[in-house]
Amino acid sequence: MNWPWSELGLPGPSDLAAVRRAYAERLKTTHPEEDPEGFQRLHEAYQQARRAARKGGSLSEPQAPRPEERPSAMDIPQPQEAPQKAEEGWNYEQIFLQEAQRRAEERERQSAERRERFFAKHHPGSEEENRRLEWRFARIEAALTSLEELLDSRAPLRDWVFFLHSGVFFSVKGDEAFVAALEELLRRTPDLEEPVKQEMAQVFGLRKLVVPDVWQGLVEPLTGTAYQAPPPPAPPAPREKKPLHKRWSVRIAALLLLLFAGLPLALHQIQEVRQAPARQAQALMCQYLEEDLGRRMESLQEGRNYENLFSPWDDPNLVFLAWPDGERDLAAGQRGYATNYGNVVLTRALKDFAEQWKWDMIELEEGGVPNIYGGSPGGYFFRAPLWDNEEGVAALGALMESLEGEDWYQTCRPEYTLRLGIYNLAYYTYTSDTPFDAPRLLDYYQNEAGASLCAYIVEESGLAREDFGGAAYELVPQGAVELDRSTCFLVSGVDKATGEAARQYLFEGMYLASLPAEEFSLDMKSIQLHNGDSFQTSWESMPRYIQIIRK
Repeated sequence: MNWPWSELGLPGPSDLAAVRRAYAERLKTTHPEEDPEGFQRLHEAYQQARRAARKGGSLSEPQAPRPEERPSAMDIPQPQEAPQKAEEGWNYEQIFLQEAQRRAEERERQSAERRERFFAKHHPGSEEENRRLEWRFARIEAALTSLEELLDSRAPLRDWVFFLHSGVFFSVKGDEAFVAALEELLRRTPDLEEPVKQEMAQVFGLRKLVVPDVWQGLVEPLTGTAYQAPPPPAPPAPREKKPLHKRWSVRIAALLLLLFAGLPLALHQIQEVRQAPARQAQALMCQYLEEDLGRRMESLQEGRNYENLFSPWDDPNLVFLAWPDGERDLAAGQRGYATNYGNVVLTRALKDFAEQWKWDMIELEEGGVPNIYGGSPGGYFFRAPLWDNEEGVAALGALMESLEGEDWYQTCRPEYTLRLGIYNLAYYTYTSDTPFDAPRLLDYYQNEAGASLCAYIVEESGLAREDFGGAAYELVPQGAVELDRSTCFLVSGVDKATGEAARQYLFEGMYLASLPAEEFSLDMKSIQLHNGDSFQTSWESMPRYIQIIRK
């Protein structure tokens, strides 16, 4: 049998990174509430595959567990001996691997302890109750495992946000056993980054005046202040009985209201007369839009509210803005109105694309009309990985070219900027004043984007100026290189006086390494890029998740 890897969608034994990626991908479609048995099988397969990956990729006689048999986390591998110093120096790669194994073993030990405490507390009295507890513990452990992986990998904020809004987290968010374990984990991790704490506090609603009992223990580790329950409300004051003459005044007022009950109707008729010109203008706008776009439109204006708002009859959720703009003269290129219809339709298409490809999309103002009902952004920033993403980039190019060919795009041409980048740094920018070139985008992504971004960071951070000490230099992008099965983007720092490369810069996503040219070799290990001093930059746009190592 090929279990547990078949359960994860893997062809066979795989490394730890591949196991984690496969598990994260399957969690998106295996919800604990909708498919509890499938979720439990998936979690058990992940635990088995993870242990196999740490032992070299194999399991002895791997078999899927039967419902009455659950894998135990008690079998903890013994720690390896301390690394020995080789003749040439310390074996840093071995130190790194042993430290990773030590952390993995510690997590296995903590998982076993949690399981023992959980079942010792609940004492299942029947097979059915035991099955429900097994399912509940598997959900809790899946969420805690994800948390530990995020902490160990120092994941960026976007990964935390994705987890905290996932079904894996929401299925245990109110479970007292999970919350207790989370509180313990947070108290063991006091250096958790503040933005992550703020996001977690918001998800649990810890900023509210009243916090449910089950979450009150999280207030201090996430906000830094102890929870204080609000004081009980004061009892209502005794109702004073009104004097007789005041009670009669109330009755007289009610009688007057009845006498003037017809006044609102009269005011409504007056308002209808006043709004007649506005209604005529809105009807004319609908006529123009229908003629130009071939869709029946309706105005959403109600009195003084929702002015200039429209939507198609066949798609009421598509709300956009349109307002009068000069006389209508199609021969002279004047439509008689202005609208953001094109930008609204484009925004919907790009949102659907981002959801399909699991890309983060940030809407940018940049001249748009955001933050109002019917508004639209003037720009879009996609966080698209620099590695192994050719298929997604090609799909984006095909989408943009197909949208440009639509009639609505040509009639109500949107004005916008489209950027691709990582963190807050863009490596590709397109503006809508020129036709979209999909082949050029894909070629740039495959051959230039990573190294160009590396050169940009080296220059803007001040690293090159520090390396060359005032001497003239030139940064020459060299493309991608493979080091120890890790893809890096290479940029050569060339001394203009000699024409020779004096420094080599390698960027692998979270690390940017600067080293003397003579020390660079394609045979070097990627872990060697981490050896050196940390370079501190004053560049305000430098992503905090990128660390610069200078040797």
